[in-house]
Amino acid sequence: IAALAYVSLGASIVAFRCWGLGVAEGGPALAAFFNNFTPLFAAVLSTLLPGEAPSLYHALAFACIVGGIAVSAWRPR
Repeated sequence: IAALAYVSLGASIVAFRCWGLGVAEGGPALAAFFNNFTPLFAAVLSTLLPGEAPSLYHALAFACIVGGIAVSAWRPR
């Protein structure tokens, strides 16, 4: 019961509050920028924590994520 309470409260209340404070401090543009990294963080953590071997699709997804962020952040002079 304690583990269930920790997971449900941590993920729903504490994490959401921390995200809200981060958005308030950094702004929505910065929050959206880091939101695009969520799949990348998940792939890295799945390699580090449970030991899942990275595959080719991880590298392709990383290239697509970084490429998309680079294109969206590029501003012509």
